[in-house]
Amino acid sequence: MFALIDLSLLATLLATLNASAAPGYVGGYLALAFAGVGSYLFVDACIHTTGGKGLPLGAPSNVDQPYFPKANIRQLHASKNARKL
Repeated sequence: MFALIDLSLLATLLATLNASAAPGYVGGYLALAFAGVGSYLFVDACIHTTGGKGLPLGAPSNVDQPYFPKANIRQLHASKNARKL
């Protein structure tokens, strides 16, 4: 998040120094991006504070199942179905 803030300030500075509109637009979009990330983190903190589970903050991880290549997915499903019977 802090990288987005720094990039937004840099783009705005470049727009001001060069009197060009393009870096200003990029800086504005980056400002919207870090505002969105900050809002998401704020809502997550509010949910945690009130005792909720919270929002996902990263890539989903499935700890119960190891990674299987696509070729072995059928075998995995077959073994799971065999265990259920």
